[in-house]
Amino acid sequence: MNEKVFMDQYQKNFLNEEEFIAFLQEREENSAWQREKSSEIRFLAADDQKVTMFMENEEDHEMQPIMEDTMEHTRLVLKVQDSFYPVRSCAVKNHFR
Repeated sequence: MNEKVFMDQYQKNFLNEEEFIAFLQEREENSAWQREKSSEIRFLAADDQKVTMFMENEEDHEMQPIMEDTMEHTRLVLKVQDSFYPVRSCAVKNHFR
């Protein structure tokens, strides 16, 4: 699947229930969960300089479009130990609707 499901504006329509279930199964098979103590995590505002430094050190080039999308929307990252994870808008309650 070459869809950009990471994007905050991602949308998908399904023609039938089987197609929907197959999509969910694929997402589950390609997902990983990591448990951390809440005292070990930090939400940080992502500024352009920090993101640029992060991307220069990042070996996984698939992260670049994900970080670009994050900078267009939430501009938040989750820091867990020495790793950073982009925070999507679905993780943040929107008070402006």
